[in-house]
Amino acid sequence: MRAPDFATPEQAIDEAKRATWARKLGVVVLAEASDVVSAGSTGDSTHLIRALMERGEGLVCYAAVRDPELARAIDGKNVGDEVSVRFGGALDPARAGEPITCDAVVRSKRVDPGFGRRVALDLDAPAHVSRKDAGKVRLVVTEGPTLAIRPSFYESMGLSMREADVVVVKNFFPFRLFFLPWARKTIYVRTRGLTDLDAAFVLEFDGPMHPRDHVDEWRSRDRKRRLGL
Repeated sequence: MRAPDFATPEQAIDEAKRATWARKLGVVVLAEASDVVSAGSTGDSTHLIRALMERGEGLVCYAAVRDPELARAIDGKNVGDEVSVRFGGALDPARAGEPITCDAVVRSKRVDPGFGRRVALDLDAPAHVSRKDAGKVRLVVTEGPTLAIRPSFYESMGLSMREADVVVVKNFFPFRLFFLPWARKTIYVRTRGLTDLDAAFVLEFDGPMHPRDHVDEWRSRDRKRRLGL
């Protein structure tokens, strides 16, 4: 057996566009399974954010990224200021994707225990994408871990769930409970990152590991591990 085949960012966005009923009654949640912060990933992936900016025509999208340097830099700006920003891809450059450079407007700022500095930005379309084709992406940049699990992560930054079509979370399962009043459709998205479900193919283990290897039985190896052998 292989790990589940989750949607690519492009497939997920196209599916969200087709789910008109879900967006009218609530939001479509995109769970970025490859960049799950609560499972140890860095939270600075740009793959899904880039796709939302380039392919999200007609959608209001909430997303998040960890970029301590940018969060500290914008802390000196005022709400409403226009800024040029570069974010993402620094903490895990091998997997998180190329940093994104674009113009933005500072929407809100705050400091929280755990998150540190946080800023919400309205992102402009990339230079090669026309405004009419671009999605409206509202990005929360965090200094600390990007634990985008609850609606309050966005709502505390002034981003109402009532105004969103698509909301990105960096979590596998607990978000389902927290988003129960809002989520009308959930799509798991595979990009690249530390929590990609095919990580077993590139990590080293002291014995056979499914799904990388054929495993007939696990008890004998488990017994040796427990004995420290």
